[in-house]
Amino acid sequence: MIKSFDREEGSKKLKDMIESIGTCMFITKNKNENHVRPMATIKVEENGTIWFFTKLHSGKTDELKNDNDVELLYSHPGKDSYVDVIGKAYIETDREKIKELWSPIAKAWFPGGVDDPEISLLKVEVDSAYYWDSGTNKMVSFFKQVVAAVTGTRVANGEEGPLIA
Repeated sequence: MIKSFDREEGSKKLKDMIESIGTCMFITKNKNENHVRPMATIKVEENGTIWFFTKLHSGKTDELKNDNDVELLYSHPGKDSYVDVIGKAYIETDREKIKELWSPIAKAWFPGGVDDPEISLLKVEVDSAYYWDSGTNKMVSFFKQVVAAVTGTRVANGEEGPLIA
């Protein structure tokens, strides 16, 4: 079933889904090639803005200086939940924001802590987001498929639609 949201509702659902998934495939462009890497989401704001920690000097930040269009693909196959986000990424070096978003887990990548000279943030402002959510786990989905096959009915596929357009 296709479902649509207003900006506020869509941002809330986007936040909830991303927080439950946590990690995305973060896609940047370099000329005509896409570069894909896993990234752990640090925070999703109420308005849908998404934050990540990153190294200040990296291939990713170099690519963003030339083209800041990004795509984020979130996937939780166990829940059959997926989100596709299109947006613009900005490199942020504000030490206060870094301190605000800091967590001890980030120390694995930034052993110098919040004062590590290589630490920075990526701020992704969302232009659009689309989701697919079965609303059930894999076992329930499988059971629904079996019932549909036996009864000759169509499988209820859950929800999908634009969260932010």
